[in-house]
Amino acid sequence: PDQVGQFLINAMALIPLVAISVTVGLLWNWRRWLVAAAIFHAIWAFFFTTVFTNIPGLFTGMIQSLGYWLEQQGERRGSQPQYYYLLIVMPFYEFLPVIGAALAMIAGMIVYWRRRLGIDARRSEIKQLTTQAQSLAIDEAPDDAEVERVERRLFGIQQQLDESTRLTEMPFLLFWSWLGVLNLVGYSLAGEKMPWLGLHLTLPLIILTAWFLGRIVSRIDWQIFRQRGWMILMILPILLITLTQVVGPLLVGRGPFQGLAQVQLSQTYSWLASLAISGGVLYGVYRATRSVSWQHVRQLATVSVFVLLSVATFRSAWMASFVNYDYANEFLVYAHAAPSVKRVLNDITELSLRTTDGMALKFAYDNSVSWPYSWYFRDFTNAVFVGENPTLQNLEDAAVVVVGDDKFGTVEPLLGDRYQRFKYIRMWWPMQEYFYLTPDRLINLFDFSASNGVAAQLREGIFDIWWQRDYSTYGQAIGKDFSTTNWPVSDAMYVYVRKDFASQIWEYGVGDGAVENPLDEIEQNVCNSNWQPLFAMQSFENPEGMSRPVGVSLDEDGNLYVADEYAHHIVVFNSDGEVIDTIGQPVGGLVEG
Repeated sequence: PDQVGQFLINAMALIPLVAISVTVGLLWNWRRWLVAAAIFHAIWAFFFTTVFTNIPGLFTGMIQSLGYWLEQQGERRGSQPQYYYLLIVMPFYEFLPVIGAALAMIAGMIVYWRRRLGIDARRSEIKQLTTQAQSLAIDEAPDDAEVERVERRLFGIQQQLDESTRLTEMPFLLFWSWLGVLNLVGYSLAGEKMPWLGLHLTLPLIILTAWFLGRIVSRIDWQIFRQRGWMILMILPILLITLTQVVGPLLVGRGPFQGLAQVQLSQTYSWLASLAISGGVLYGVYRATRSVSWQHVRQLATVSVFVLLSVATFRSAWMASFVNYDYANEFLVYAHAAPSVKRVLNDITELSLRTTDGMALKFAYDNSVSWPYSWYFRDFTNAVFVGENPTLQNLEDAAVVVVGDDKFGTVEPLLGDRYQRFKYIRMWWPMQEYFYLTPDRLINLFDFSASNGVAAQLREGIFDIWWQRDYSTYGQAIGKDFSTTNWPVSDAMYVYVRKDFASQIWEYGVGDGAVENPLDEIEQNVCNSNWQPLFAMQSFENPEGMSRPVGVSLDEDGNLYVADEYAHHIVVFNSDGEVIDTIGQPVGGLVEG
């Protein structure tokens, strides 16, 4: 019933919206709309049905995916701060659309105010002409030619005003600017903030950037460009790079003239060299721009900036997709499995193939590693899922045991010395030092005084993280180790391999000499070697019954003493589980005193 009701609610919301969409599209341009709708839904159906193997995906992709996301708002997965998209996701991966959209919005406001000034000027002129026409109307002997001129002028300006204020087409720039700002505010306020949702923030910014860059490129005088402008386009990116080399060291506390030490002198010489190169390049730009207009130079400078931003954006995307795709030094993925997950899977597969000639290796894993191992272990016929309660019984005879970090204290005493233990990182998250950003932290970060060396190191560390995902400088500044093996935001897992099983697989030595099995020298754990599968109701049952056993103890002969609280006596069992004695007698009532 609940599913039927949910389906009806979805249908009541979907059908009117679809009807409105189809009606508006057909009224606008039915031929163009039908072609566009067919192309869109063909691509959408191809992916959301998993190449037409999951037909219900047509419905789940349209309705339930949005419903699922709305339900997650209360969960607040990730618990990211409100500035997560504005200060982390967008600056790291979408700086080209952000900068381009910001320039487009500024250009749009300039265009708007220019049009506004024109409209105000026309209204002011209409007011003056109206006053003049009224004064001519009350004149006893008006000049007919002057009246006609004023009326004709008034009519023409009124037409211009009507045309400039009439909405004849969709306000493209206003719509996409509004959508970009609305998406940023909406997703920042949403409960669930994940990096891949940045796609929705980026799309309108990309369109705005394309609009702005298109206007710049379309206005370039290509004849001038072919004659001399191409030289400017080649020189300007070099100028921007050298200026970065000049300004950058000043921002991170590595400026010139800091001292006479070798490192300080090297910084001074590098800075002076960058300054000299920048001066030479700037002079070259000046010589190249003498025969062209400033507008042409401004257009080519904008194109140069966008070329550099495009290269940097491509580099960032390449690093995230093909270099650091498996590591937590990227912010594009939130929680994801470490490379060790696949490495352990490959090791278990190899052990199974070498010992069982198939996928019949008996091993155990708990609920902490069930994601993603429940899927990865689907082909193993003897994989044992122990859930939240690994015991000696369900771990018995397992060649390999894989458990999460939270089960280490439970499993370690059970397996003892019989297993070789390996520790891996199972899952990790990006660094989260940007949490709890306060005004004091920002003030300290932008403190450029020479006495605050930590702030300069923090700025350099943030730049290293942004540019090359290098956390070493930032880690030194805050006193944390961000190396791969000691990543601070991670969850470990433990892999146990039975030693007698490992001795059959792994070689303990090299060369031609005989190698003794070190397992023969391992001291046996008495508890593990003498363990018996005894069950309470079978081993401790006696004619009188036991009401509440609260404590046990063993003597030197292996006899088990069990204290029964409510019966007020102690029952003695031998090593076979048989009752051999009872100490004390039941008490019939309370003793006063």
